[in-house]
Amino acid sequence: MRYLFSVQGMECAVCREHILRAVSKVRGVHGAQVDLFRRTLSLECPKESLEEVKEAVRRAGYGLNPVAEEGAEPRKDLSNGAFRRFLLTSLFALPVCFLAMTGMFFPKALGGFPAGRMSTLVQFFLVLPVMYVNRGMFVRGLQGMLRLSPTMESLMALGAGSGFLYPLARLLWALLRQGAWEGVVFETPAMLLLLVTLGKWLEGGARNRAAAELRALKRHSPRNAILLKEGREEAVLAENLLAGDHCLVRPGGVVPADGVVLSGRSSVDQSAITGEWMPVEKGPGDPVLGATLNGDGALVMEVQAAGTESLFGKVIALVEQTGASRAPIARMADRICAWFVPGVLLVALATFGTWLALGDSWSMAVARGVTVLVISCPCALGLATPVAILVGTGVGARMGVLFKDATTLEALSRVDTIVLDKTGTLTQGCPALARTQCTEGADEEALLSVAASLEMGSQHPLGRALVQEAQGRSLELSGVTHFQNHSGRGVTGQIQGRPWGCGNARMLAEHGLEPPPFARKDDGCAAATPLYLFQPTGVVAVFWMTDQLRDEAVQCVQRLREMGLECIMLTGDRQEVAEDLGRAAGVTECHGEMMPQDKAAWIQERQQKGKRVAMVGDGINDAPALAAAQVGMAMGAGTDVALETAGVILLNPSLMAIGNAISLARNTLKTVRQNLGWAFCYNLFAIPLAAGLFSHWNVVPPPWLGAAAMACSSLVVVGNALRLRKK
Repeated sequence: MRYLFSVQGMECAVCREHILRAVSKVRGVHGAQVDLFRRTLSLECPKESLEEVKEAVRRAGYGLNPVAEEGAEPRKDLSNGAFRRFLLTSLFALPVCFLAMTGMFFPKALGGFPAGRMSTLVQFFLVLPVMYVNRGMFVRGLQGMLRLSPTMESLMALGAGSGFLYPLARLLWALLRQGAWEGVVFETPAMLLLLVTLGKWLEGGARNRAAAELRALKRHSPRNAILLKEGREEAVLAENLLAGDHCLVRPGGVVPADGVVLSGRSSVDQSAITGEWMPVEKGPGDPVLGATLNGDGALVMEVQAAGTESLFGKVIALVEQTGASRAPIARMADRICAWFVPGVLLVALATFGTWLALGDSWSMAVARGVTVLVISCPCALGLATPVAILVGTGVGARMGVLFKDATTLEALSRVDTIVLDKTGTLTQGCPALARTQCTEGADEEALLSVAASLEMGSQHPLGRALVQEAQGRSLELSGVTHFQNHSGRGVTGQIQGRPWGCGNARMLAEHGLEPPPFARKDDGCAAATPLYLFQPTGVVAVFWMTDQLRDEAVQCVQRLREMGLECIMLTGDRQEVAEDLGRAAGVTECHGEMMPQDKAAWIQERQQKGKRVAMVGDGINDAPALAAAQVGMAMGAGTDVALETAGVILLNPSLMAIGNAISLARNTLKTVRQNLGWAFCYNLFAIPLAAGLFSHWNVVPPPWLGAAAMACSSLVVVGNALRLRKK
């Protein structure tokens, strides 16, 4: 079973690595994911191992609170606690900074009071509450040091602690030995903690805005349902519905679960899931999705899946899972974070020792060492990837585009070739019977009835079209025995003991037959696909099936080509049909008469030539190609097999969602690269600056400025990711 925990005390990427290392040692734990952004730990383990997990995390210096199964919301507001700490810190820290800085810039003001003994004592007593309000940071930071696994809070604790202990030692020396009081001020710990808490509060607010897409999606979650039970209406929680329950959906109400309409007619707004802005008409027999909004009519529906088993529940879980997953591009940052804090500690110690050896005063050497500690920022490195992934996947969910993990999102951003299936992807997927040709004297409707009876067990769009045509003519269908589905070719079976087959030319060849002389293609069948009905003795009928291009197919292909992508169509249909439809859609390379395994082999051959291929499909016969491509993209109306195989699910039925998904992936990875570039460059420049390597230019930042820069570096990363919401 998968469990979700809220983690206390996790502040940076180093903390994440410590937690992962701790839980990986517990027996039975696998699939552990730590979401630094949402402060959560998700893992699978036996129930009896939960206490071991909690104990392992506690020994690592963090706390765990169980939230629920996957999909729950662990925290409502990431900035409330930080704001309270900032408010209390500023209440005492601002007077300290005023007294210290007034004494520095105006030593004669107020009769010399700020620089005198009373000013120093007032600063000392004011800074004590500042230290107490932020005691959690000191405790966690020192615990990390004692466990030899220091974190960002260890750097902050050492920096602020050193800035407090040094003037405290000078104060005690002055009191006990009647030493000099000049320059004994406590503005360093006060200013540091003020800026750190301000940064945490602003960062929490930015995190809330970054998670807004996910929260907005969750607000559509159905809460209540009207259960119809023995002729009575009963109000129940939507999550308690079971498959087979009958529910009433009133006008303007939210559909409580996935199901099928039993009675009533209405238009349903599905934008919360698919991104479609146009309501869809629903009537008896039509499927409805949970969390969609009913229009003016009342519907009675039968529940098929509710709660976390519904499509909406799976969408939420998938978005959260993707946000917590790690993209390959972040692996270098993870490796650096593991050594970052120990490295900064060594640099700070070397800075202090070097400047002291060069003859600098103790106060200046301490100040420079503290600045190194507080200016470094592993948080920016740790947040660079997850914040962009979270915002990107949230925006995608709003548009009806779901990524199964961050690896898929990164792979999609790099593709240069798009392979499109024909039936149901470029075409409407609703073929119709254009013409029937049969042997002389044969009963056309009787042969159509036989073909439709065979195709009743098929899921292929052409087969379903024959069944619909027969049902539309009110033809009687017969039972079929020894039914077999031959993927990509057709079906065979026996009707009243006589063997029949219905399929394409490839299937005819497998049975040693050829297309009959009466199968003549005329102007009405120029772009039609033939289905042959045959017996062992020969072909008895030919059904010419046509399918129309989607309205947006031409625009979709044009946009993909403008994005620099090579568009290719693979289909099991005849080559001439593929070329006709491809030419109409603007696809320059079309390959017909391809079996499912042929499509997969063709994709693998392209990949071996260095191409990065994404495959778009919707049917069972697309599953091998979806699995073979670097990225499989399944249209949301497709089969469960295609949805399971694909890495990207397009719930929005429009073909334009393909370009939207690729554009979103590219923008997200561009943002990740910008964030990582900023985080690396900031630390590569800021740490040497704080260490005094540019001191010959008189550029040595004080500790408070280092703390401000550290806070701003994290805000830059989060703010840059938020730009994705507007792109």
